[in-house]
Amino acid sequence: MIKRARIGVIGRGWWATYAPLPALVSYPRAEVTAIADSSPERLARAAEHFGITNHFQDYGAMLDRCDLDGVIVATPHNVHYVVAKGR
Repeated sequence: MIKRARIGVIGRGWWATYAPLPALVSYPRAEVTAIADSSPERLARAAEHFGITNHFQDYGAMLDRCDLDGVIVATPHNVHYVVAKGR
């Protein structure tokens, strides 16, 4: 059995739901195990729609609590650096 990459997604805006989330959810070698977004409404909708059980309003909590192999940063451009750099 091939190990699936455990992926987290930070940000749940238009781009995340249009490109990376649908692609990752359908890819057999990846599993979206966590998602983080500051909006509880967007977060709940995405978690339900894509079947993601671990969801966080604080991406730092997601990074601390989830054993991830990779992360997609799907935030607005002006905060990409801050998120990618870490806390």
